[in-house]
Amino acid sequence: MGGFPNNQPPEEPRKGRNMFPGVEVKQMDKKEIGTATICMAILALLLGAPLAVQPAKGAADVVALKTQNPVVVDGIPSETFWSQIQPTVLSLTGTTVYGGKVTEMWVRAAHDGKNIYILMQWPDTKESRTSGPARRLNLSTPGNLIGQYHANATHYYADAGLVTWWMGAEKPTVIPATNNEMGGSPTRRASLFGWTASDKAELWAWKSSALDMGNPYWPYAGLDVGVTTWHWGDNTGKPYTMPYSSAYQGLFNSTGYWIFGDGLLHSKGCQQPGTTPFEIRARGVWNGGMWTLELSRPLVASPENRPYTLALEEGKTYWAVFAAQDGNKGEWEEVASRSNWVSVELSNDLVPLEKQIQDVVAAANAASKAAGDASKVAGDAVKAAGDASKVAGDASKVAGDAVKASESSVKTAGEASKGADSAAKNSADAQKVSQDALSAAQQAISAAEDTKKTAEATTNLAYGTIGIAIVAIVVSVVMGLRRRKP
Repeated sequence: MGGFPNNQPPEEPRKGRNMFPGVEVKQMDKKEIGTATICMAILALLLGAPLAVQPAKGAADVVALKTQNPVVVDGIPSETFWSQIQPTVLSLTGTTVYGGKVTEMWVRAAHDGKNIYILMQWPDTKESRTSGPARRLNLSTPGNLIGQYHANATHYYADAGLVTWWMGAEKPTVIPATNNEMGGSPTRRASLFGWTASDKAELWAWKSSALDMGNPYWPYAGLDVGVTTWHWGDNTGKPYTMPYSSAYQGLFNSTGYWIFGDGLLHSKGCQQPGTTPFEIRARGVWNGGMWTLELSRPLVASPENRPYTLALEEGKTYWAVFAAQDGNKGEWEEVASRSNWVSVELSNDLVPLEKQIQDVVAAANAASKAAGDASKVAGDAVKAAGDASKVAGDASKVAGDAVKASESSVKTAGEASKGADSAAKNSADAQKVSQDALSAAQQAISAAEDTKKTAEATTNLAYGTIGIAIVAIVVSVVMGLRRRKP
């Protein structure tokens, strides 16, 4: 294949961004120090990890990795994640025998869970953003793809990039097809390539001369130069300006290519009624012999466009054709350079750098949680130590009181011992006195007994004396009575 050395496109210019604004130096608090420590840990891990571009995992030809970072669709792939996704190199061939002027294309894809992003790059020696009247030399017909347009240094056509999304559930078996012209003429129908009435696709057609911000007529970017109001429909007569750089979007089937957006074109016969324009954000930039085109679309289209579009879902695989047209070399309408059918997977995997950052942040969060838990445990331990210290203090006081009580007891015991000694001595003296008193008592008892005996004898003697006296008196009385008798 031709193209660039090592099958890699030349380095693209990056946006000039002030990455290091002036920073006021100040003393950091603990929270800031902790944050800085985590950031330095993340930086150290990232710097130590291999961050080379890695091929996406998966069986699909093009794998749209997931990004969590914002994306600006501006034709300059300055977002870091683009450099983390390895491009898929596609070989292109002509849709007709006079096509195939672009031989190679580099395709990358990404998504953020809400939108899909396509980055297409292809070589083109000359930028062409204007288009002259179509001068057809050969007409393609079904089964006879010989379309050819007149082109030279002064008469040429606008460069274009296209993506055809197959809307069937299975891998397509029809010829890969594309077309950048709208409507239902024979050369604008998918039936030209053998598609049947049941075959249909969603077609994105970026034209450097139309809805792209880089065209000479922006923001009045319709097909008719100088037109500044909507052609027809609900917006007829209203200012016809573009909200952002865009591409045409439409239904491509066996009857033609039907563009979305009432009033966007000069003819109702070229559009799908009741649809909304500008769902495709697109911006192409030509630099140093190469086109870089970024396109984006919501994974699920607006309700008005949903019946005619492919609903994209994370974790699934779809089929697409990627194509380019070199207008300076006569590629236009059905004459283009296109790939074969290419499988495109919307992966659940993050781009490598973001995955590494996510893992590091998760590890840092886990470490932070562990540190918090450890801090809580340490706090609980400190509290427990404080409680233990209080208990120890209380115990020390109790012990002090016990020592004091013990000393008082010892003193009391000493005094008791001294009193006991004195009591013992007094007891001995008392015992002697008791013994003497007992002896005296015994003697007194003995004397009392003797006295009792003496008293008893005296009593008996007195009783005897009284008896004798009584007897004497009785005798005396009797004798006296005897004397008185006459």
